[in-house]
Amino acid sequence: MELHGGYRHRASEKTGRPVEEWLDFSANINPFGMPKSIKNAMIQAMEELIHYPDPDCLALTKALAQFEQVKEERIFCGNGGADVLYRYLMAQNPKKVLIPVPTFVEYEEVLKNQYPDEVLITEYGQESLEEQQETTDGKSYKREIVHYSMAQWEEKDGFYPKWGKHHLELTKEVLQVIDSSYDLMILCSPNNPTGKVIDQTLLKEIVECTKKHHVALLLDLSFSDFLEEKNEAIEEYLKGQSHVMLLHSFTKMYGMPGIRIGYGVLGLGMNAESLKTKGPSWTVNHLAQIAGLTALKETEFVKKTVDYVAKERQIMEKQLEDMGYFVVKGKANYILFQKRGDTTLHKRMLQRGILIRSCQNYAGLGEDYYRIAIKNSEQNKILIEQLKEERL
Repeated sequence: MELHGGYRHRASEKTGRPVEEWLDFSANINPFGMPKSIKNAMIQAMEELIHYPDPDCLALTKALAQFEQVKEERIFCGNGGADVLYRYLMAQNPKKVLIPVPTFVEYEEVLKNQYPDEVLITEYGQESLEEQQETTDGKSYKREIVHYSMAQWEEKDGFYPKWGKHHLELTKEVLQVIDSSYDLMILCSPNNPTGKVIDQTLLKEIVECTKKHHVALLLDLSFSDFLEEKNEAIEEYLKGQSHVMLLHSFTKMYGMPGIRIGYGVLGLGMNAESLKTKGPSWTVNHLAQIAGLTALKETEFVKKTVDYVAKERQIMEKQLEDMGYFVVKGKANYILFQKRGDTTLHKRMLQRGILIRSCQNYAGLGEDYYRIAIKNSEQNKILIEQLKEERL
């Protein structure tokens, strides 16, 4: 099963369509692509490739520390956000993790891959690891990932249950779930794949609650660059916590998934050195470091992108609703929708040369949920027209 979007090469091999001809709505990348300044900076840095890259990312770390207004020892740069995530989870070595779902699938994949045959996944409210001890398959598990569902349902709408008012949103009820039995809680805001942003008041309450119960908190902000409104006070508050780690990625906003670069702002109780030992040296190649440094200067590019995505997202949400799709209203550069009963839409769109993200492997979502990225206006129009032609 595909964990992510962006499988153009696999689709090309399967269908025979050249890689460059695919319209890829499965990967959430800036519709304007990579800024020219970043391309030019990397070209000019080519001569330095005869040397090893700076293993400490000194220049980039210093720039990020200034950008985030934290001390340099609290910045850790990695080979994409996934690398930072991996190292953080290895450093934390959690025995019990709380994850509201649906959300980014790689959080649990890292733990399952690192600790094969040790991780048990349970649903909140079901029998816990402590209660199960020996499971029916004869294995003795040492770690537990608890899924807390954000789905909300009302009375049935015909054959299907009706979405509740806060369907797939994190609400204050989660505060009753957090206790000292957990080592770590993982949140994503805007969430992937819903695009939902955690209410700021609730987020503060979660931070205080996890602090009270001595639970580490990982907050993935990989798509926060696309938000129209940012609250500097809440960001300063989060950075002032000892148990909170903030995860960031350059990939999405700056259109450079092929240049792997991400970073974490570690809590006051952690040091970047603790993550360096959890993987190989030379984590970030030279071109990626240059790309990151240059990206931090692209303030106008970011503003242009945020404005465009907000307008285009509203247009596409309405078009999808007009076609009878059930749309989750988010604030990121992608849209989650449900085409009730249609579990093969992504396969049929594949035959049309278009990749969309099937969300069947997201915990808490059915096989008829799909996610699409927001691309340029012409490409978005093509997608909508092709979706109109796909009727069961």
